[in-house]
Amino acid sequence: MKADDPRPAFVQVADELRQDIQAGTLRGGQQLPSWRALGKRFGVTPSTVEKGINILRAEGLVEASHGRGTFVRDMDAEPEPSAEYVAIMTEIRALADQVRATNARMAELEKLVGHPTQPPPSTD
Repeated sequence: MKADDPRPAFVQVADELRQDIQAGTLRGGQQLPSWRALGKRFGVTPSTVEKGINILRAEGLVEASHGRGTFVRDMDAEPEPSAEYVAIMTEIRALADQVRATNARMAELEKLVGHPTQPPPSTD
């Protein structure tokens, strides 16, 4: 790390690794070296490396796999949707189905009554 750099060492570690990822030195799917090895490379403790990697994890550039290590995310791969996203999309589809069914029932009632009511607002 650069002694004249006023930023904390873990931020410098994150910046160096980010540059390696952006330059293609570290490619998607590639495992990062151990924290100890990175600590030697940067002249910092493994805990400092861990803090730097946590920054990259928060940015979505790397992901940890328990017992396997930390890997550069493959930015070309489609990310898995979260459980929350899947639940929300399921609810949206169900609501859209209910709106379509309600509109169909409304159209049937209008035929029985003989005159249309106000058209429903567009759902698009």
